[in-house]
Amino acid sequence: PITSPTSMPIASPSLAPIQSYSPTNSSPSTPSVASTKSDDQNSYMTTIQTSGMIMPLSLQERRERNKIASAKYRAKKHRQNQEMSTTIAELSAENNVLLRQLEEIRSENLELK
Repeated sequence: PITSPTSMPIASPSLAPIQSYSPTNSSPSTPSVASTKSDDQNSYMTTIQTSGMIMPLSLQERRERNKIASAKYRAKKHRQNQEMSTTIAELSAENNVLLRQLEEIRSENLELK
């Protein structure tokens, strides 16, 4: 019988100590978030794994990473829009050529009748 990939247990013991990020608050690995402004830098700590060590990210570091990711995303979208505009222009030009050819062939066909 076919089983889903999620039903198989993880056999690698090296993956067991690594806790994955879960956006829900029900996971014990999710850091608690305090709502006070005085502890702003430490209250929004998150962790990243690099070479086996877990390093905390401050709110400022998270904002900087988000700023970089947002700029990268905007640049990618801008590039995609430019490519799409170029493609649209090329296809429109090709369509106009084909329409002219169609009209020429239709007129030639009428002359031959």
